[in-house]
Amino acid sequence: ANIYVTGVTQNAALDSAGTATIIGAAAGGSDGFVAGFSDGGSSVSANFVTYIGTAGTDSIADITVNAGKVFVAGSTSSILGAAQVGGTDGFVARIDGVTGIVEDTQQFGAYLSNTKISGVAFTAAGDSVLSKLGLPLGTVKADATYDIQSQTNARAGDYFYISFDGGAKKKITIDDGDTFDDIARKIRVIGFGKVEVTVADSAQGKQLKISSLSNGVPVELFAGKGDQDALARLGMEPARLIPSNILFNINPQAEKYSKADLGGVFALNIDGALHIQDKTTAQYAIGILDKAITEIQRASRSLIYDPVKAALLRKGERTGTVSTYLTNKISNYQDALYRLQASSYNSNNGGYY
Repeated sequence: ANIYVTGVTQNAALDSAGTATIIGAAAGGSDGFVAGFSDGGSSVSANFVTYIGTAGTDSIADITVNAGKVFVAGSTSSILGAAQVGGTDGFVARIDGVTGIVEDTQQFGAYLSNTKISGVAFTAAGDSVLSKLGLPLGTVKADATYDIQSQTNARAGDYFYISFDGGAKKKITIDDGDTFDDIARKIRVIGFGKVEVTVADSAQGKQLKISSLSNGVPVELFAGKGDQDALARLGMEPARLIPSNILFNINPQAEKYSKADLGGVFALNIDGALHIQDKTTAQYAIGILDKAITEIQRASRSLIYDPVKAALLRKGERTGTVSTYLTNKISNYQDALYRLQASSYNSNNGGYY
């Protein structure tokens, strides 16, 4: 069996074993070395001593053996390879395990930096960052492009309609080889600047997600005719999409209503499935449902004509005489508001609380 020893020495007389072949010579300062021995069973004999060093400071930190070759790694403050890069560079050397001859040395480092080497590893598969990331070697196959016909029961020629702001219906037709991205592109072209279309991944595969812009116009989806309805086959339903500026930004002045002008547009804002798998998701679902209930209550109140509210909204408008009943109601509201404001004044710190 062969035995290899490596280390650092400042002694030029490592050939004291007598039978060892000396490869190279001590260069001064601290030098690295590799010594090879043979174990004959009853005795150990020295085969070679190889110096790896320069006039600077050199050291060997690790050694490994593979297929009869000895690989060592360390650091040097001078030139072991082609050139010195930093103040201290790293190096890797390959040595013949029988003769002790240095077959190759590679030096590397960073400009104006000190590079310290702590180990060396060997792989028969070649250098690869994949092993560092725990990824396998082999051919990487590109993701296949799947068209709509292979992923759904939709067929070429199926179609649906889309309309913007109550305008003319535009036809969206599935062509042979179309993907979800192709359909999304067609919708964007027709509704340029009026609609947002994305392709999302779900447990059921890819899906189209169509939404009106927050400050845009209403968008309507209409089904195709009969068995050529692409909308259903793409997992969607006819719908009217209303932008948030219409849903949530209603002008308060528009509430100057009459008995013939009740109701309005209200959104529950429940998007997708609600889960109660744990405490956190249950609390989230409760919050969403609470907001939806509040919106339903607002919608219910909007169906009841309130003459006091109407009078308050028309405050400042001289459109006729006000009944004594309404005058007293308004006076009571104003007096209550004044009392609330006055009671919230804190005389100790001169402010409201």
